[in-house]
Parts: sequence; C-alpha cells; structure tokens
Amino acid sequence: VESEKGEICEVSKQLENRMNAAAQKVRRMIGYSNKFAEIVREQKRKAEEDRLEAERKAQQERLEAGKKVEEERIILERKAEEERKLEEEKQIAERKAEVKRKFEEEKRRAEEEWRLEEEKQIAERKAEEERRFEEEKRRAEEEWRLEEEKRI
Repeated sequence: VESEKGEICEVSKQLENRMNAAAQKVRRMIGYSNKFAEIVREQKRKAEEDRLEAERKAQQERLEAGKKVEEERIILERKAEEERKLEEEKQIAERKAEVKRKFEEEKRRAEEEWRLEEEKQIAERKAEEERRFEEEKRRAEEEWRLEEEKRI
C-alpha cells in the first residue's frame, strides 16, 4: 500500500508538474495572443494613421493643384489683358497715324490753295499795275501829244 501510495504521490506530482507546465504553456500562449492582439491593434492604428496622412496629402495636392490652376488662370487673364491693351495701343497708333495723314493732306491742300491764291493775287496786282502803267503811259502819251500839238 505504501508503495502504491508513493506511486500515487509520484503520479500526482507528475500530474501537477504537467498541469503546471500546461498552465505555463497556456499563460505563454495567452501572452503571445495578447502580444499578437497588441501588434494587430498597433498595425491597425498605424494603417489608420497612414490612411489619414494619405488623405491629408491628397487633399493638400488637390489644394495645390487648385492653386496652380488658379495661378495659370490668372496668368492667362493677365496675358489676355496685355494682348488687349497692345491691340488697343495698336489701334490708337493706327488712328493717330490716320489723323496725322489726313492732317498732312489737309495741310498740303491748304498750302496749295494758299499758294494758288497768292499767285492769283500776285497776278491780279501785276495786271492792275500793268493796267495802271498802260493807263499812265496812255495819259503821258496823250499829254505829250497835246504838248506837241501846242508847240506846233
């Protein structure tokens, strides 16, 4: 009986050791499981942070792209405004040139009219002087003739 009791004690100790070993394995497994769950939670948290960061970057890129589009629109508007101003200046220059050309043409015509009027007046004065000269000459001849007749 004693030896059986010793055997039972031995078996009981072996069982207890096995149970302790099994319990330790279970605790280790629980530890691994907790560690794994912590790693999974950390990966999920990191994935969510990455997703939020990617979303923020995408939003920033859309914002910058919008700014670039706006800047390009402003540049195009400025170029169009400059081209419009250059076209206006060109038209103004063309109108000025046309006005100047008409002015010069009118000036030439007025100068020609003035010259013709001058020539006409000179011709009239000359004709008047010639008429007076002829009249004076006729009077002088008449007087000379009368003087000659008186002498005769």
